[in-house]
Amino acid sequence: MPLSGKFTYYLKMKFFNLITTAFILISFETRADIFSQTFGDDTPDRGQVIVERPVDITGSYKERRGTHGGLFSINYEKYNPLDYASQFLNGGYIENITSSTQIDLVSGELGYKNNFKLGSAAILLGYARGSSSPSGDASMNKDRKLTLARTSLSANFALDAIFDEPYLVPYVQGGIYHFNVTEKKAADTLSATSDYAFNYRFGVLFQLNWIETAIDSSTQTDGLRSSGLQNTYIDIYYVDHLAASGATDPAVANSNGTVNMRSAGELGVGLKIEF
Repeated sequence: MPLSGKFTYYLKMKFFNLITTAFILISFETRADIFSQTFGDDTPDRGQVIVERPVDITGSYKERRGTHGGLFSINYEKYNPLDYASQFLNGGYIENITSSTQIDLVSGELGYKNNFKLGSAAILLGYARGSSSPSGDASMNKDRKLTLARTSLSANFALDAIFDEPYLVPYVQGGIYHFNVTEKKAADTLSATSDYAFNYRFGVLFQLNWIETAIDSSTQTDGLRSSGLQNTYIDIYYVDHLAASGATDPAVANSNGTVNMRSAGELGVGLKIEF
């Protein structure tokens, strides 16, 4: 295996291990936190009995939430790499591949959440995948396709404790990303990897718990008791990707560098679950 291939494989395995470890730690931490909220943290010495009043898990979110939590989300967003130059000789730019059609990205995020007085901070690992689908009369593009896989590490700050229930939660998020890119032209295929670069995102979470509570008031309590489920949200957001410092510059003829994955700002929607 070439050295570059070994390095890429190493990065993929490290990313997989990070996700797996984070999921296990979050699962144990959130379950322990729910247990401590319900039954208390102290263990009495021999011969002593401690009587505590358990936290009411039927109370408001602000009353019942602990210090630690976990997040999982599934997202759908549009993406258009404005300055992507074909990997094929004389292959043109992104519009010659996709006919200027935006690429659909489906992503998942998993993270650890730390709660404090007015809000929360979270660290999130993400993976997204999508491919182009040329349409219309651009027959020259019918045998061309771009497949993208994005990995990311982000920090998120959310104002989810201003009110007793987080019916509306504004947030900001920023981090680093990189893409694995596969470009197909007729029967030929070329692959490349972008450098790491920054992206940012801001949006609003709309809580869905009140719908369940309106239908059956015990649904939320049962979910909290059985799985630690705190909140379910619809996520509406704006996301943008900056170019890496070593990416090709479309303004410079014969510019050398890695693939340029800078994007225009796009909208996305997701379903977010908090444990």
